[in-house]
Amino acid sequence: MCAACQLGTAFLSSIDFYTNLLATLEKIRLNIPRTFVNIVLDMSASTIANVASSSSFCSSIDRTTFVECQCIFDQDSAAIRSQMDYLISQYNTQVQQVAEYYKTKDYDSFAVIVHTFASSGDFRDVGLNNIFSTFDCYHPSQATHAAFAVALWNSMLTPSASKKHYTSYTDTPICPSSSTKLYIY
Repeated sequence: MCAACQLGTAFLSSIDFYTNLLATLEKIRLNIPRTFVNIVLDMSASTIANVASSSSFCSSIDRTTFVECQCIFDQDSAAIRSQMDYLISQYNTQVQQVAEYYKTKDYDSFAVIVHTFASSGDFRDVGLNNIFSTFDCYHPSQATHAAFAVALWNSMLTPSASKKHYTSYTDTPICPSSSTKLYIY
């Protein structure tokens, strides 16, 4: 995605992304038995830029040094950010279509599950200065990685209709019992 900053366009079209994702998952399905693939949808570039600019720390960071995806923070890059948002949305749609494809196959030893908790950009129970890394205000902080890990774990153990579509920093991991199962749909 960040190639759009340097190239002015995405590296892969959404159709190419779909084709590559499907080919990769097929290699996994055919070569690794009993596999449960989790895919976490990505948040938009605008969400990252908006949350980071709302942070007192991130809004004051010196962006003249190397920062990944520099253009999402540049005030003059609204058009590129908009293009990135569109492509991320398209990629997320393709991920969901691939997961639906595998759902219809009803394999007994392979599943692809999509998790949406990160894509909403809805961060609860945390101060804005704690969401992104203090190194570049782009990558998730240690606290966000921990919250994502708990959100992913809990999402794997929760039926689809009850999955959260946000990230909470106060959630605790679900403790599995002998009757707990991984929810594939």
